[in-house]
Amino acid sequence: MDLLASTLHVIAASVGMGTIEPGAARASGRHPSGESPGWSDWPDSAASDEGAAPLTAEQARQWRVRHPQLPVVRALLMQALTGLVVTGLAWLLTRRPEVAWSAAYGALAGVLPAAVAARGTVRWARPGFPPAAALAGVLLWEGVKLALTVGMLMAAPRFLGVPSWPALLIGLALTIKMYWLGLLWARPKKSESGRAHEEEKPMAAENAVESAAGHGLTAGEYVVHHLHFWQNKASDAVVDFSVFHIDTIIFSVLLAALTFLLLWAAARKASSGVPGRFQAAVEMLVEFVDNEAKGIVHNAHSRKFVAPLGLSIFVWVTLMNTMDLLPVDLIPTLWAKLVGATGGDPAHAYMRVLPTADVSGAMGLSVAVLLICLYYNVKIKGLGGWAHELVTAPFGTSKNPLLAFVLGIVNFAMQLIEFASKTLSHGLRLFGNMYAGELIFMLIALMGGAFALTGTGIGLAIGHIIAGLAWAIFHILIIILQAFIFMMLALVYIGQAHDHH
Repeated sequence: MDLLASTLHVIAASVGMGTIEPGAARASGRHPSGESPGWSDWPDSAASDEGAAPLTAEQARQWRVRHPQLPVVRALLMQALTGLVVTGLAWLLTRRPEVAWSAAYGALAGVLPAAVAARGTVRWARPGFPPAAALAGVLLWEGVKLALTVGMLMAAPRFLGVPSWPALLIGLALTIKMYWLGLLWARPKKSESGRAHEEEKPMAAENAVESAAGHGLTAGEYVVHHLHFWQNKASDAVVDFSVFHIDTIIFSVLLAALTFLLLWAAARKASSGVPGRFQAAVEMLVEFVDNEAKGIVHNAHSRKFVAPLGLSIFVWVTLMNTMDLLPVDLIPTLWAKLVGATGGDPAHAYMRVLPTADVSGAMGLSVAVLLICLYYNVKIKGLGGWAHELVTAPFGTSKNPLLAFVLGIVNFAMQLIEFASKTLSHGLRLFGNMYAGELIFMLIALMGGAFALTGTGIGLAIGHIIAGLAWAIFHILIIILQAFIFMMLALVYIGQAHDHH
């Protein structure tokens, strides 16, 4: 998750929101005409500063107030403090030195690589660096951070002997998650000038499209445009069930149809003789899913539905995730041209092709699994048996009526929390991983766009090709892995619905 925070920070610093250039046009992040800068404004050329009046000291101060930078050091200090707290708790709860040292080492494996990556990223985002180079620096230093973390985990037995892996992983996880809390705690206070600037943001957002139409998209506008869904209407709240993401629905339905078409074709052409490559691949997949279902769901009658369900989930989610391998601008550009040809506004033609990067799509899948779990709870245990389980598990009951009533309330609350946590983690895990992958593809596309539209910096073109190819190859693993995890968790949750407590 800290990848997103680092990325957004670098983007902000690179496109005119976190650095001050000598000229007024660059320092303000605006075109001399008042418009937003386009791709052509990015290169460091003396011509772009001609005729630009320098900022006064007061103007520079006001600009810094309106565009405060996030103090990353304080966020890292929050991580380090979290590591110390986890280490102390590990010692107090266990009184075992190896557990405390393991927790401390896990915290160090989270803090040290983050500090190295933050240092390197900030150096790449300093004034004078091209925005595309800053974006490349994000990818580079995130890779360095990942390598350092993995290396420290592999070296743990050498330094600790026989480490307590649960304590080590808990220290690592909590330290990493404190990154966001550290950024929130370290957020600078806004002055009156800053609050006045916030009031100007709605008007600036309304002018962004017109600015982009005349001078091209900035890096921030490009990312925001590609993260916007094709909606039936604008959302009025954080949760608005009247809003439909039309692109998510279309691609989900089309890929679901493709899933059933592929499985139907395999079943139709299946023969008892020597199978072809397609049939062999499908048979291996079917056998794999069936073995997993047998190990989790012990009811043979339920497996007649659950095993094909697991197979359908795996293929469907894999196909949806695979949409992330398409060129970022391919379908959105074609859609914008089609909208423009039919008399619409291409600047407002939004299209996202990755359904699993939509939190609504991912949560819809997890809610469907929840409904199936509730169905099997009632079918296997009966309505009365399931109701009895809701008020007696996990803490049991008592012969004392008053205590039994209290335990019933506590057990029911814990059951609700369990169902809610399963559903949220099931969907958000898929969404978070695919969203992060989609965002990285956008950042890589910015490198290629900067080279294509400016004609400078051959290193950007080479970096674009290498980074795009490397991430695409690595992302294939993520695509399949996330589909497998989603399928396995669905089987596990359905299997738990068959178990009596």
